[in-house]
Amino acid sequence: GVVDVPPTSLASVYCATAGFIQSTRFLPGALVRKGQILATVTHPDIITVQEEFLMTHFQYNQLKREWERQSSLLDKGAGSEKAFDAAYAGYKMEKVKLEGLEKELLLLGLNPEQLVESETISSTLNIVAPITGYVNEVNVNLGKLIGPNDLLYQIIDVDHIHLEIDIFSKDLPLIQKGQHFKALMAGNEAIYEGEVYLVGQAIDSGTNKAKIHGHFHHEPVLIAPGTFMNVVIQTEEKEAWTLPEGAVVENAGEYFV
Repeated sequence: GVVDVPPTSLASVYCATAGFIQSTRFLPGALVRKGQILATVTHPDIITVQEEFLMTHFQYNQLKREWERQSSLLDKGAGSEKAFDAAYAGYKMEKVKLEGLEKELLLLGLNPEQLVESETISSTLNIVAPITGYVNEVNVNLGKLIGPNDLLYQIIDVDHIHLEIDIFSKDLPLIQKGQHFKALMAGNEAIYEGEVYLVGQAIDSGTNKAKIHGHFHHEPVLIAPGTFMNVVIQTEEKEAWTLPEGAVVENAGEYFV
């Protein structure tokens, strides 16, 4: 078996836009908290999207007021349907554009409401940790140009690790959910106990093995993901009379208790 973490405990950190790394703080092995700043990024495009959002916001408010004015005039019989339709179309198109820019800002980690209130454009973005865990991979350095497809950090939460166990297809019928297992690492006498949680039914044609998902009884287990372990699964119970090997003695080819 191999120690692993569930998908919700492994986070890959990217930046939604191109930019230059302005600051970076953490090295592999460092513990980070959810929402903690990992790095800051700067780029002219970050400024441009904020400018466009603010200008669209101001234009939207103006078009909304004009649409409301034309609507009021039309209700009073003092306006024309043509002017009302033009005002309404302009207002709706600007609303769609504004909502799109809002979503773009949120993807970048910027707050549209704060931007409207302050009317202060930021030249940097904060790259924050999406989960609490340990930094497993760092691919940034000061001044590095990054893009949306570049993996910046990888973070692992080891509070809920599990064991992915390989088992031969011939043994699969013996395995059931809830069975007890013991796992050992090479060169370590510690025994880690747990139970079978999920039994895979697909056989890998290349290895002739299936996957078994096991949970440890006591968490967190302080073992690094990727660690190989030998696993013994108890498939059934049998009662028998037993005694220590030291109680059996041999004399002239015969054995006595």
